[in-house]
Amino acid sequence: MQKRIGKVVIVNQRKEVLLLKRGASAPNRALTWETPGGIVEKGETVEAGALRETFEESGIQLDDARPVLAKKMSWGNHWTFFFATVYNPTVKISWEHQEYLWQPIDKLDQLKDLPAFYLEDLQNILHRVGLL
Repeated sequence: MQKRIGKVVIVNQRKEVLLLKRGASAPNRALTWETPGGIVEKGETVEAGALRETFEESGIQLDDARPVLAKKMSWGNHWTFFFATVYNPTVKISWEHQEYLWQPIDKLDQLKDLPAFYLEDLQNILHRVGLL
């Protein structure tokens, strides 16, 4: 069954991207880095689902986010990436993740455990918003 996924690329004032590390028991991509977001629930818009999931996973409350990339993944799910900027946020990760980090935009390619498809998408998004 195809799922709608909403993800948010969050950049802070130091031009760093918030990444969350999936837990060891994650059903897929365990112990890899990702941006906040997840499955959109029935009756939700993709943006509302992305913002809800971002709050649940990171504790960061966003009022809105700009859509920047939509794609069908090779495994069938439809992903929509949004972009938001924050200033001095407090991050509180959920049980789904084991750690977080603010990775400098220019060092994303040096991060171990960031899947290649995710790196490509992040670079594409950051280019679209004028940060790369």
